[in-house]
Amino acid sequence: MLKEFVTWWARQWLDLLPPQLTATNRWSNALVIDLPTERDETGSIPFALIRRLRGKETPLGRFRTDDSGIAAIRRARRVKGRSLDILLRLWPGALLEHRFAIPLAAEHDAAEVLRYEIDRVTPFTAEDIFWTWEAERRDRERGRLFVRLSLVPRASVLSGLRVLAAAGLSPRRLEVAAEDGSLRHLPLQTDARAGETLQRGVVRVLAAVCAVLAIVAGVLPFVFQQARIQHTEREIAQLQPRVSEAVMLRRRILGQAAGADVIAAAEVRIGDAVQALAAVTEVMPDNTFLTAFSLSQRNLSLTGQSTDPAGLIAAMSADPMIASPSFSAPVTAAPTGKGSLFSINAELAP
Repeated sequence: MLKEFVTWWARQWLDLLPPQLTATNRWSNALVIDLPTERDETGSIPFALIRRLRGKETPLGRFRTDDSGIAAIRRARRVKGRSLDILLRLWPGALLEHRFAIPLAAEHDAAEVLRYEIDRVTPFTAEDIFWTWEAERRDRERGRLFVRLSLVPRASVLSGLRVLAAAGLSPRRLEVAAEDGSLRHLPLQTDARAGETLQRGVVRVLAAVCAVLAIVAGVLPFVFQQARIQHTEREIAQLQPRVSEAVMLRRRILGQAAGADVIAAAEVRIGDAVQALAAVTEVMPDNTFLTAFSLSQRNLSLTGQSTDPAGLIAAMSADPMIASPSFSAPVTAAPTGKGSLFSINAELAP
């Protein structure tokens, strides 16, 4: 419980820190091994060696994973008496990403939740990939946490890792560019939780903040304490009549709220039809219209006509409120010759 609280508290501070002190800046000093997509016919793996200091990269040449290449890595890694962390940079296109929603209450255990969700939302298991995740948005009203899952198949880098491991070199992260050009850093451990290990710079900042807060708390004067207590007592006396009136109103409201609680419980169990209709309308393209819509026990049943039924399935799958959309009957041509008739079943996400 204490570990979970410390992790949550650290995440709140990380959200307040400037980008220069967060995870991205940690890898501003590193030795980058840039792997190409092709492989050498001799069995060795060609790679480019790049030294990154304070975010500035300096190419050191191209090598192969033979004795001379391994020696070059060891030499380039030493800078001013210390060893740089090794990053394994992959080619563009090696990164796969998927966005979906999980319950907001599971945020502190998101890594474990995602581990069981990977084989459902991707064609891989957690043991077949290197992966990490990042929270992109929190919907506190609906209790949903929208996350971005970034992954790389292990098979694409396994040969390179084996060669480096045999030479006693252990890369810390996989570095790969996303479609928007931003870099993703995937841990090479089994447990991939974004931001799980606080960076050294962040730890120093947090330690400094804690020290300042401790000093401030130790020197704060208490001479105003009694005055504040007296002021509070006067306010309590003035508010007492209003408190009594509020208690009476609360009793009345509780009596009237019983019916509303029953309705709310039913909506949770069977789903909100208005909310479901709004979600379907939002994803439905202009070339599609419905002839029938039903909701029963959170199960949606849609019938209609569209010029692109397959595209409708894809659009519904991308909406976090709609789960497992699929055709419940064969798609047939419309009698008018324009579009196709479809029947789709789906689930309304909780």
